[in-house]
Amino acid sequence: MTTEDADIWPPRLSGSGGDGGNGEEMGNDPDFLAPCDKSYHTLEDIEKDKSSIPSHCVEQYITTIQVAIMESSIKKYDSLLRDDYDHWFDAYEGYVKHQVPAQIDAFMATEEGQKYFTCTVTEKPNCCGSCRYFCKDEGEDGGCVRFPGCDASKVSTRDIKCPSRTAEFDALSVDYIANADYKLTDKDGFFRALSEKYGIDEAWIHFGEKHMRTALNCKYAQDIHKCADENDRKYHHYPLADFNDIHVYNPKDLISKSYSKLTQMRDDFKLMSDMGVFEDDMDWGDTVDGMQLPALSVEAAIDNMQHIADKGKEVEKQYREEFILNMVLGILFLVPFVGEAAGSAGMTAARTLCRLISEAGDLGMAVYGVVHDPQNAYSAVFGYVLGKAVDRVSVGKAAGARRDMKGRDLDNLGAMKAKIGRIEDVRGCLCKL
Repeated sequence: MTTEDADIWPPRLSGSGGDGGNGEEMGNDPDFLAPCDKSYHTLEDIEKDKSSIPSHCVEQYITTIQVAIMESSIKKYDSLLRDDYDHWFDAYEGYVKHQVPAQIDAFMATEEGQKYFTCTVTEKPNCCGSCRYFCKDEGEDGGCVRFPGCDASKVSTRDIKCPSRTAEFDALSVDYIANADYKLTDKDGFFRALSEKYGIDEAWIHFGEKHMRTALNCKYAQDIHKCADENDRKYHHYPLADFNDIHVYNPKDLISKSYSKLTQMRDDFKLMSDMGVFEDDMDWGDTVDGMQLPALSVEAAIDNMQHIADKGKEVEKQYREEFILNMVLGILFLVPFVGEAAGSAGMTAARTLCRLISEAGDLGMAVYGVVHDPQNAYSAVFGYVLGKAVDRVSVGKAAGARRDMKGRDLDNLGAMKAKIGRIEDVRGCLCKL
């Protein structure tokens, strides 16, 4: 070869090259054609190792992960159905439905909820200057009112501020309750706000009477129902939950209808991923973008099903524990009536049930401690009035024992303490003559 010929050819490249390749580029890229032979199970694994992964392998690995996401999601779906998903969904649905009335009441108790309504009351007004009993200052709930022509002897209708109290009153309560009549003034705004805050749909609501307190004076009425209808305190045209129209979304409905399509898509994605490693022109960027939303959407939907099933199990466990606890308290509070010997079997059963429901049994064990101790004031009360003729002396001794009960013993009586407190509150309204 002459010198002239040599000038025509480029200089020989150093290093190992391949036909058709650019030797200079190959020499500058240490990852050129490095094998994509690592295995990753999650996107987090790829993120942690990203600095050591050849750039041309990243999208291939992501594709593999997305296929795995779809495979594991469908397996989870099948497992959920085997684990009685429908039963857990029913428990979850019942839980959601029973939250709706409380959510409506919580909303209606706020200024935000009340601004969509105006309220009136029709009754004989408590005109300032005419009040004779249970009087309150002007401006308080149930306090005296002033307006032109106020006549305490005549029924009249007047505007009032919509009540902030939405929980039903105890029959023994002496607090004033207006028979408020609600008028919805901004329907669109009300339902939009209720939906945004609680996810409550307009179709779940109807307007009707909300019972607020039972009238005690109807007990001996000739027509009790008529008397109660006329004297019980109620809110009229108040938003109420319509249980028959509350439909809780179940992701299973959509997945079951498209199950065959999902499994076919999973198989196609898997085949494309497996065969792609043998194809030189495989565009892994397309596979990442094309599989991304289907894989992640299926994962999200089935994770939602898992959440529903878990919540259903939690709700059922809570209901079961509450049922057992009520049974325990029923046993314990009856023990004093049958005596220690006859009640020992019941005490043993109650203690066993308390342990069965773990943390929820703490209240039961607290009551157990009060009832089981024959030296405490609780037992003393029954000792004075049970199994013997009751007279003023024995009742007086029982009353003294009751008054000697310490705060801790009262605390351990659970809901009974609240009722004792309610009785004391009512007694506080009485004047000592």
